[in-house]
Amino acid sequence: MSRALYPGTFDPITNGHVDLIHRASRLFDELVIAVAASKRKGALFTLDERTALVRESVADVPNVRVTSFTSDRARVEVEIRTGVTHQVRVHLALLGHPIVGDSLYGAHAAPLPAGRHALHALALELPARDLHVTAPLPADLRALCA
Repeated sequence: MSRALYPGTFDPITNGHVDLIHRASRLFDELVIAVAASKRKGALFTLDERTALVRESVADVPNVRVTSFTSDRARVEVEIRTGVTHQVRVHLALLGHPIVGDSLYGAHAAPLPAGRHALHALALELPARDLHVTAPLPADLRALCA
C-alpha cells in the first residue's frame, strides 16, 4: 500500500490545494492531509475550522484522510511488514525525525516522565496464529500528542 502525506496550514484551503489533493489521490492508495496549527502565521481560521473546511472540500475523494497536529511533534502511523520493530526507530532517526524520548537514536532526547520513548504499538496482528491484540494509547502519550 502506498501512502503520501500533505501537510500545511490550509488557511484557508484554496482551489489549488484541492486540485493538488485530487491529483495526488490518483497516485497513492492513501493520501493523508495534515492540517497544522499556525502560531507564527496568525491564522485566519482556527485549527478546528480549517480541518473541517479541508474535510468538506475533499469529502468526494475516498482515499483521503484528514487529520491535524498542533505541536512540533507529529503522530506517525507505521505498518511493519517484516517483523523487525527496531528499524522504525532507526529509519525515523536517519530521516531526521527521531522518536520523542529515544535516547539511543534521538540526539538530545530527554526521556518521557515514564522513563521511556514515545513508541507504542496500537495493534499487533499475527495472522498465522489468528491473533489480533489492541492496546489504547497510554495517558502520557495522549498528553504528548495533545
